[in-house]
Amino acid sequence: EADVLSRAGAEDNLETIRACGGTVLFGVDVSRLHNGHDAGRKKGFDRVVFNFPLVSGGRPRDPPALTAANQLLLREVFHNASTGSLLAEGGELHITVPRGQPYDGWSLPTLAKLARLRVKRAVPFDLTSFPGYTSDAPHTGGGALTYTFVKAEVRTAPDEQVQKKFGGSAKEMNKQRRKKARKP
Repeated sequence: EADVLSRAGAEDNLETIRACGGTVLFGVDVSRLHNGHDAGRKKGFDRVVFNFPLVSGGRPRDPPALTAANQLLLREVFHNASTGSLLAEGGELHITVPRGQPYDGWSLPTLAKLARLRVKRAVPFDLTSFPGYTSDAPHTGGGALTYTFVKAEVRTAPDEQVQKKFGGSAKEMNKQRRKKARKP
């Protein structure tokens, strides 16, 4: 907290967030934040923002190991956002990552999909929305994308077309697809 507060404009930003009803937390381990209760919230958060996640350390010259470590962190974050009560009903998870390697290799949309989240939108990172960030910082240079993820809607019943065509039977549907695929 002291490190953040020592930055120019930080106190004003925190006051603005709190005046608008927002909550600012320090020292949060996002890989262990399973629900809003862990952060003192009963209903979860409307918006969780995680700008430029990065696992560093280890052997810096070992890109595959760093990619795996960052993917593990993001899988934990996505899992925590998609299960439990971290996000309020209709809540959003915002994650910003730089464009280019090695970040493209993290496959954010795929990791999110595996955790039953979907990309609502991806927009260029707006540097002006975050006083203190500079465009010459390595993680903001070259452009970055802010992904907005939301919980994917779970289908509870087969869609009407499948039900009508195959009598609601997934087994019958797959059988007919295989048969169709074999035809020359």
